[in-house]
Amino acid sequence: MDSAITVTREQLVSLALRAPDRIEGYRVVIAPGGSSGLHHHVGGVVGVVIGGTARYERDGVVQALAAGDAFDEPAGETITRFDNASTTEPLTFIAFYPLRGDMDLLTPGEAPRPPARSSAEERAGVEHHVG
Repeated sequence: MDSAITVTREQLVSLALRAPDRIEGYRVVIAPGGSSGLHHHVGGVVGVVIGGTARYERDGVVQALAAGDAFDEPAGETITRFDNASTTEPLTFIAFYPLRGDMDLLTPGEAPRPPARSSAEERAGVEHHVG
């Protein structure tokens, strides 16, 4: 092995998982001017833009994602928008979905709110999980 060859790793995303039984990968193409609309993922998603530019909004923060940029959409969190920023070119990205059973890849609309924790649950550190 040539000692002059180096390998570097830069973490791009990290997504907590809720016991998936598989990960499915997809090439996703959004037409010029297209949008995914308000949505959420029961199992979450991580991906990388490979062509075009996305306009991505989560928690009130809008980001432009260009080719090579990675993104994550945590399980149960509402994504306000994931739009193609161009009206003339398609947006293409590779997306990996951690799934279990017959989960849908994407669910339109806001994510369900977790049930309120009682004060006894808060003291005990009990968490409720969506999905």
